Formats: sequence, C-alpha cells, structure tokens
Amino acid sequence: MKQFYKQFNLSKLYTSNSYIKNSLLKVNSFSFSSAADSLNKTKTKDINIKSEEKNYHYPIRGFPKFESGMYTVFSYKPEQDRLPLMPYEVKECAMKGFLYTLFLTWGGRMFSNAMATQLSYGVFLPYFTAGLFFYQYGKVIHYMANAITSIKLKENGTHVVFEFKNLRSPLEVEIWRISKKKDIETVIQESFAEPYLLPIEINYEDKFGKSSFRSTKTFFIYGDSHSCIRDGEILRAIINSQPIKLN
Repeated sequence: MKQFYKQFNLSKLYTSNSYIKNSLLKVNSFSFSSAADSLNKTKTKDINIKSEEKNYHYPIRGFPKFESGMYTVFSYKPEQDRLPLMPYEVKECAMKGFLYTLFLTWGGRMFSNAMATQLSYGVFLPYFTAGLFFYQYGKVIHYMANAITSIKLKENGTHVVFEFKNLRSPLEVEIWRISKKKDIETVIQESFAEPYLLPIEINYEDKFGKSSFRSTKTFFIYGDSHSCIRDGEILRAIINSQPIKLN
C-alpha cells in the first residue's frame, strides 16, 4: 500500500511537472512567435516603404545645378579646329559596304560566269550586290538618324530630354523606360581614346504591347571623347534606369 501510494504521488508529481513545463513552453512559444510576427511585420513595412524609392539614385557629389529647369548630363559639339571623328560602327559599315560591293561586283561576277549558268545566278547577282551595298550604308543612316548628342535631366529627376544629331526633334523620355544594351563602364573607359555609339533601348510595351514594332526604340549616345560626358555619375544612373532623387 505504501509502495502504491508512493508510486501514485510520484506519477502525479511527474505529470504535474510535465504539465507545467508544457504550459510554459506554450506560453514562451506563443510570446516568441508573436514577437517574431510583429518584428517581421515591421520589417516588411520598412521594406515596402523603401521599395518605393529603392531604384532611385542619390547623387553622391551633391545636387546638380539646374538652368531653366534643365541640367546637361551629356553634350556633344564638334570642335571647329579639327574634323569630326567617326565611331567604329560607322567605319565598319563603310568598310564592309566597300569590300562586299567590290568582291561581289568583280569576284562574284567571275565566279558566277565560271561555275553557274547565266540564267541561275548571273541574273540575280547585281540585285544581291546592290542589296548588300544599301544594307551597309542604310545602317550608317540609321545610326546617324538616331544619334543622341545631348541628354538633359529635368528638375523632377524622373524625365530626360534627348536631342539628336540629325532629322529628329527633341524627345522627352521617362528614365525608367531606358535600358542599356552595352556595358557603360567599358564605353566610358574607351571614350578616352576613340568615338563611340552607346546603344540604349526605350521600352513602350505598356503603350503598344509586346508584339508591336513600336514596343521598343533603339537610340545611340554619340560622342567623340570623354569630354562629352558632363556628369558621369548621373549619366550612369540614367542608363541604368535609375531616376534621380533630388529632394
């Protein structure tokens, strides 16, 4: 009987201790989870607040000085004392157009007369040669017609104005629409030595849809030296689709 009573008390004490421990663990877990949830909520709240401006660029060198609501970030003006330098892409198209035309006019004619009949290849060879010729020089016209010679930032920090070398009138663009198609760091380094055509793309998919030919437009920032870059920090941010935080 004493042994049974002792076992009963021990089992009861054990169960009571385990019950107290389990209840304490539940209280601790509840308080910890609630604290963790509140901490996560505050974190997500902070992240949501910061995500609205996470893509903005804060100028390290201080705020730019605007004149008439504009700040010149990039500007190309040919010097009067020397001939304007041509970018590599223009010289490449000119060289290819010359060599392809020369080869197809003389070498192609000799090949077609020797290896093929006059009715098969000889008839279409002049048209093929002219097509290649106009394609190469048409690329040059495309480059020059879309060459940007000036980029000006507006006071709101979210829009820029492009001015072009030929044909086009100035164009106002939202910075978030701009995307680079070439590494700007390489271009800035190469700009110390030679002219450049930096391709950038403007996205209009929200207006015209993905399948439209007008969904994207490609332009080329045209300069002949590093002196055309007036503010490299802001220019880099603009090409990286980062609006400028000015207040």
